[in-house]
Amino acid sequence: MATRRRLWRVACCAALSAAASAIASAQIPLTQVEGSRFECGGGNIAACVDGWEKRLIDAHPGEIRRTADGWLSVKLADGNWTEVGDECPTCHFAMDLLQDDRFLAIIAFGEENIYWQLLDRRTGRLTDLEGYPLFSPDGQKIAIGERDEMNANALDIYDLTDAGPVRVFRGILPTEDWAPQQLCWVSNTIVGYERAKTDAPYDKPGAPEALVFRDGKWSIQPGKAGCSLTS
Repeated sequence: MATRRRLWRVACCAALSAAASAIASAQIPLTQVEGSRFECGGGNIAACVDGWEKRLIDAHPGEIRRTADGWLSVKLADGNWTEVGDECPTCHFAMDLLQDDRFLAIIAFGEENIYWQLLDRRTGRLTDLEGYPLFSPDGQKIAIGERDEMNANALDIYDLTDAGPVRVFRGILPTEDWAPQQLCWVSNTIVGYERAKTDAPYDKPGAPEALVFRDGKWSIQPGKAGCSLTS
C-alpha cells in the first residue's frame, strides 16, 4: 500500500505541475464568484492553493490539519477525523469553511482537470462539483459557475437535501462556448452573472444575465439585478 501511495503521489504531482503551468500562464481565477478572494494572479497554482490552505489551517487548527505523511484530515461533527482522498495526498487542498463551518470547500486536482469538492462535516459525504459552491442567502441552494480551459464550463444550481447536494439545473451544454463570471446571489430565487465567451479576457465585462426561479423551474433571463450582501 505504501508503494502504491508513493506512485499515486508522483502521478498526481505530475498532473498538478501540468495544470499549474496551464493556469498560471492564463492567470485564471480560482472561482467565478463576484468579489472572490481566491485568485492566483501568476506563478504556480500549487503553491497558491497550498498557501490558502495553510492560512485556513492556521485559523482552524482544531478542525483541519495535515497528517505526518501529508494527507488532508478534517474533523467531522461527531468528533472523528477523516482523511480526504484515497490515493493522492497532494491532490486535495482545503480552501474555505462554509455555512457555520458545516461544509468544507476543497480544490481537487485530477489527472487532466481541476475541480471543487464539498465535504459535509455532519455526514462525511464528499460531493464533486464543477466550481466553487456559492450558497444562497437561506443556505438551501448552491450556485456553481465555472470558466476554465481545463474543465467544462458550468452554470449549475443544486438543492441541498438530506442526501447531499442534488443538481436541479444545468445552464450550459457541453457544445456551448460561453461561461458565467461575476456570479452572485441576488436573492434566494435569482442568481446574477455576466455571460462571457470562453476565450474572452477575464477582465472584460460580459453581457448581464440572471438565473431566475419561477413557476417551479429555473431559467436564464436577460439583465441583472444588484447582488445581495450575503453573496
